[in-house]
Amino acid sequence: MKADGLVAVERSPAPRPISIAESSSGEAPEILAALEEDDPERALELLLEETVGGDSERRERMRELAVALFAELGHEHALSQRYRRRLARAL
Repeated sequence: MKADGLVAVERSPAPRPISIAESSSGEAPEILAALEEDDPERALELLLEETVGGDSERRERMRELAVALFAELGHEHALSQRYRRRLARAL
């Protein structure tokens, strides 16, 4: 398409963030169970335990899941702030 000498470019929409439930399906059932029970603190505690005890690939995956949970809680949420610091120290 051209309009007044400019070329219109169609952009695909930005990908929507993957929720923690979508991203952890099957790989961490105890974390998902804590979330289904509306216990994000337990889920974060489990993610932190998995991070500390895992190999580098597992640590990275648990970090990604924690970041997704922080986003769902909101970055200003007290749990996000507390566990973000704990996660940073563990990594």
